[in-house]
Amino acid sequence: MNNKAAIFFITLLVGCSAAITADIYVPSFGSMAEELETNLDMVQWTLATYLLGLSISQLFYGPLSEGIGRRKILLVGMIILLAGSVICFISPIIEGIMLGRFIQGIGAGAGAALWRTIFRDSFEGEELSQYFGYVGVIVSFVIPATPTIGAYLQTYFGWRSNFLFLSLYGL
Repeated sequence: MNNKAAIFFITLLVGCSAAITADIYVPSFGSMAEELETNLDMVQWTLATYLLGLSISQLFYGPLSEGIGRRKILLVGMIILLAGSVICFISPIIEGIMLGRFIQGIGAGAGAALWRTIFRDSFEGEELSQYFGYVGVIVSFVIPATPTIGAYLQTYFGWRSNFLFLSLYGL
C-alpha cells in the first residue's frame, strides 16, 4: 500500500469512528435496559451523553491540532475513545455506561474534527476531490451498516460485544 493510500485508509477509519461509535449499540437498547435493570429512557440518554462529549470536544481538537500536530491529537482521541469503550464494556450500572459514552464522545471528536483537515493537508486538486468522492461512497455504506453490525453482535454475543468491538476499533 502506498503512502497516500495508507493516509486515506487510516483517515477514513478515524473519520468514521464518530458515526460508528454513535450507532452500533442502538439495537441493544432493550437488552441493556433489561440487564442493567433500568428503563429505556436512561439507556437512550447514553446516546445524548455521547453526542454531548462529541460536540464539546470538537471545539478543542482543531485548535490543539494546529499547535501540537494532527497525529498526536488523533492518537490521544483514539486512546480516549478506547478508554470510554472499555468503561462501557465493564460497567455494571447505567451511570457507568453514561460516563463511558461521554468519554467515547470526547475521543471520537478528534476524528470528527480532523479528518477533513488531514485530507486537505495530504491531498490537493483533483486528487483531493477523488478521495473525498471515495469517502462519500464508503460512508454511505458504513453509516447504515453500523446498526446492522451492532444487531448481529447483540444477537450472537450480547450487548457488551458492541463495546468490545468499539474497544478493538479504537485500538
